Amino acid sequence: MKPAIDSRFAILAGAGVVLLAAATFRLFLGAPPSAGSRTNHALRLEARGSLDSAWVHLNAVATRRPEDPAALLREARALRRLERLEDARALLEKACSLDDRSSRLRYELAKTLAASGLWAEADTALGEALARSKTHADAIQLRSGVAAAQGEVSRAVVLYEIALLRGASNPARVRIDPLYDPVRHDPEFSRVILSHLVPHVFREGSS
Repeated sequence: MKPAIDSRFAILAGAGVVLLAAATFRLFLGAPPSAGSRTNHALRLEARGSLDSAWVHLNAVATRRPEDPAALLREARALRRLERLEDARALLEKACSLDDRSSRLRYELAKTLAASGLWAEADTALGEALARSKTHADAIQLRSGVAAAQGEVSRAVVLYEIALLRGASNPARVRIDPLYDPVRHDPEFSRVILSHLVPHVFREGSS
């Protein structure tokens, strides 16, 4: 029986040595930064305009949490700001596959597709977003912009007005959004948009 006791003691002693070494290593090098702290640091870097450095941290978080749609979304946004649109699209498509119920992820995918000039794909993604949340006002406004980018004036105007009724977060963006450039000087578009952004600019009944 003594050899068995000795072998168990040796195993326990060896495990203790390993744990002690790990604790020593952690003491000197410190624990790796948490996902939350790295994300917050990345947001501060973005606010200062350090987009590449911000992406490095968000990429590290997403690499450690590859099945976390929120982590993938944050990295995808960083990539979109860096105009790495194909990489952002790949991450967002993966995030959508991980969370089939999210309208937000599909909206962000649509933003990336629209930035790439992929109008049909963007409109499809927006349709999927709205199928999951019919009152997603920003998705409706983006759909208006996608219609405008294709010269579909009447559809762009109708969707914009619906977005206003639903409470779009930044309706005045229409004034500078490049998606609206193809219709910006169209009389129908100008009249409707101005009547919302600058009330009473037209007299009732005027032509």
